[in-house]
Amino acid sequence: NEADAKVKSVLNGKVILAKPTAMLENVVIIEHDNGLHTIYAHLDKIAPTVEVGKRLKQGSIIGRAGRELMFQVTQRNAHIDPMQMIR
Repeated sequence: NEADAKVKSVLNGKVILAKPTAMLENVVIIEHDNGLHTIYAHLDKIAPTVEVGKRLKQGSIIGRAGRELMFQVTQRNAHIDPMQMIR
């Protein structure tokens, strides 16, 4: 069921935000090397193992997708094409 799909970290990194927000529902932001950040929003659920300050390995489950998923990549506040990260 695609509406129940697991969302995984695309790279190793450290969780800098993991919480529900008014506009983006459940959001996880992961900080990676070279000033890179990945942002996962509109998650149906954040995995209970995901906490601010925790280091995650590439492929770690960060949550469950709802009807939609917003995935953004930034490097030093500039947006990067997220398709470069998805393989």
